[in-house]
Amino acid sequence: MVLLINLIPLVIVLVGGFMTYKKRKLWIAIATILALIIYFKAQPSYMPKGDIQRSEIPEFTAPANAAIEDRNRKPVPVEERRQQMREDVQRGPAFRQ
Repeated sequence: MVLLINLIPLVIVLVGGFMTYKKRKLWIAIATILALIIYFKAQPSYMPKGDIQRSEIPEFTAPANAAIEDRNRKPVPVEERRQQMREDVQRGPAFRQ
């Protein structure tokens, strides 16, 4: 359906041009141009009209008891990492029971 609506101007031009060519009348060419102008003026516009009211952006207020937290991972000591690896080897694979 949208394709047919989009083809209307092309049909107006083709019919108007064919009739102008066959009849050799200037008024047919003028009528074709006027039909195109009227068609495009009658089409609805989907662009916003007028001014758009925007809401105000609220101000950022930091809470009084806000503290900076360090959530970065800390390096694990070498001895602790080795102990964890030993325990993992003794336990075996996780899928084994």
